[in-house]
Amino acid sequence: MPCPDLAVTLTSPSCPVTPAYGLPPTFTATTNKDANSTFYVDDVFQKSESGLSVEFIPDVSIASGKHIVRVVAEIGNEKEEVASTWTVYTLSLT
Repeated sequence: MPCPDLAVTLTSPSCPVTPAYGLPPTFTATTNKDANSTFYVDDVFQKSESGLSVEFIPDVSIASGKHIVRVVAEIGNEKEEVASTWTVYTLSLT
């Protein structure tokens, strides 16, 4: 029986969430095979790690605005990727 193709999902906290100001969300890449998952924010490399489930927490100093969090999972000659939009808001204390 052949193995299924590589599959990857990217999860993050769903909206609405109670804001934890100053704390970025945790993104989790889950694969159906023990693969290497590489995270990017706006196409800039952030982290690479192997496993079935890999967590990534973006840097707290990221600029406000919309960002694309993307994970690329690879094993052998198989490659899959998925992306999610993440919006960072500026907190006004006025």
